[in-house]
Amino acid sequence: MKKEINVKIDHVGMFSNRFHPADVMFQLGFSGEGGCKKMPLDENGQPPRCMRFVFDNCYLEFAINRDPEKYGGAEHGINYFEFASTDIVVTRDNAVAQGFTTTDLVHATREADHGEKKGTAVFECVALKDDVIPNIEVESVCHKTRELFYDNHRYLHDNGIDRVEGIILCNDDEDRVEKMIEDLDKFDRGLGDWGEGTAIRKIIVYDRDTLFREYGICVPKDCRNTGGIIFEAPKGDLSLRTNQFGDSVRRTKDAVVVDLVEQQNVFFVIRNR
Repeated sequence: MKKEINVKIDHVGMFSNRFHPADVMFQLGFSGEGGCKKMPLDENGQPPRCMRFVFDNCYLEFAINRDPEKYGGAEHGINYFEFASTDIVVTRDNAVAQGFTTTDLVHATREADHGEKKGTAVFECVALKDDVIPNIEVESVCHKTRELFYDNHRYLHDNGIDRVEGIILCNDDEDRVEKMIEDLDKFDRGLGDWGEGTAIRKIIVYDRDTLFREYGICVPKDCRNTGGIIFEAPKGDLSLRTNQFGDSVRRTKDAVVVDLVEQQNVFFVIRNR
C-alpha cells in the first residue's frame, strides 16, 4: 500500500525522551535558528529544549520531551503536524462543523530569527483533540507576521537543501489510513492557502512491506511515531552530505536515504530536483 494525501503543513515536530534529536541535523549540514552551525549551549552547558530548522516552505522543530508518558510511551519520532491556516477562526469553525473537537484558540508570540528579517512572531493556534493521525497531534497555526516566515531571505543550509517535499508515515491498516485521508480532507477545507511555494504539500503513507521495498526501511512493531522527511535539494552530489553516517546511508534510484529509525525513529530521504 502507498497512499498520497494532499496537505498544507507549516511545520513538523520531532521529539526524543533520551537525547536531543536535533544533533543529527547539524551533522547533516543544516543551520539552526539564528544561523547556528552547531548546537547552542547556555551558561550551564545545556542545549535549548527545542531547535528549529527553517526551509523555503516550512520549518522542522526538534525537541526534548520531558513527559515520558506522553505519546503512548514512544521514545522518539514525529509527535505533531502544524497545518498552515490563513484564518484560525475559520479553521476552528470548520473543524467543529465537521464534527471534530478542538482546543481553545491560542494567541502567542516568540522572537524569530530565521534570516534577514527578525522580530517578534505573532501567531494563533488551535488543535484537534481527535486521534486523526494515530499518536501524532494535529494542530493548525496562522502566522500574523507572515513576512518573518514566507517573505524572508532565510539562512541558507551549507548542504544546499532548501525545501521539504513531503512526509512519510507507516501504517498497515488500510481502513485506518482511508479514515485518516477522509478526516484530513475535512480539516483541510477550513485552512485556506497561503499560495504556491508555501507549506509541505503531501503525506505519503506506506504499509511496512512497501516502505521496505522502496527505501529499505525496517520499522518497529509500533510504528505510529515512525516517520520520514523528504528533503529536496538543487542538483549536486547528495553523498557529500551523508558520508559520515556510514551503513545508515543507502542509495535508491533517485535518492539518498539516511536511516535513523533504530536510533531515533526517523529517516531522511534526500532528492535532487
